[in-house]
Amino acid sequence: MTNDQALQPPTGALRALRFRMRRYPRLRSAYYFALETRKAVWKSADRTRDESLDIWRGDPDPWGYETPWGGAYFEAIESLLDVAGAEASTARAIDVGCGEGWMVQRLAGRYDEVVGVEISDLALERARERCADAENVRFQRWDVLRDAPPAQFDLAVAMGVVEMFNRPRPLRGVRRGLIGLLGPGGHLLVTTTKQSPVIEGARWSGLLVRGASGVDHFLRATGELELCGRREIDTHVHSLYRAAR
Repeated sequence: MTNDQALQPPTGALRALRFRMRRYPRLRSAYYFALETRKAVWKSADRTRDESLDIWRGDPDPWGYETPWGGAYFEAIESLLDVAGAEASTARAIDVGCGEGWMVQRLAGRYDEVVGVEISDLALERARERCADAENVRFQRWDVLRDAPPAQFDLAVAMGVVEMFNRPRPLRGVRRGLIGLLGPGGHLLVTTTKQSPVIEGARWSGLLVRGASGVDHFLRATGELELCGRREIDTHVHSLYRAAR
């Protein structure tokens, strides 16, 4: 059982309750609000960090990037990289939470220098093996909440990073850390998992920073980023931002 599952009723009871609440949209929204609020109270930055490390202790490719779903996932991202319009001869990119290096491998053909950063030594080891033939790639251990930006980049990628955090302070720290990686006119590509339509459409999603709409609202709230591209697949939303001039 995962930590998130421990916060919820058994699956059968949860499904039955959700089914009954379909007739009462406001009640259903209040129910999801209570769940997400409880999660925010319970899930500290340290617990989020522990969960991130646990992901890589199992089998390789925990997200299923080698499946047909993974092909559609990266195809949507590639189209946004075309919008960013970087030239491989001049640009630098960083993948925050690079995992096993799947995205770094794709960036290597587009950018002169690519840096993959992670907090998991095991994930970094697998990433180095995956990208061993790419001379313009390097990996290092880096924590977006604890470490200063290693440099400024033309593109920063953060797939599933922002949504991992639930409390206001670490969320602000992640936003500050990601923006701090961008050079003048740099781009930030953020991937977010789609949530229940109840969450995505709720006014409180921006307050608790849940769902793709909540994450988008949160990232743009300081006025330092402007949205310049968006692609959706069944499970995720990919958003491309530009550092405001």
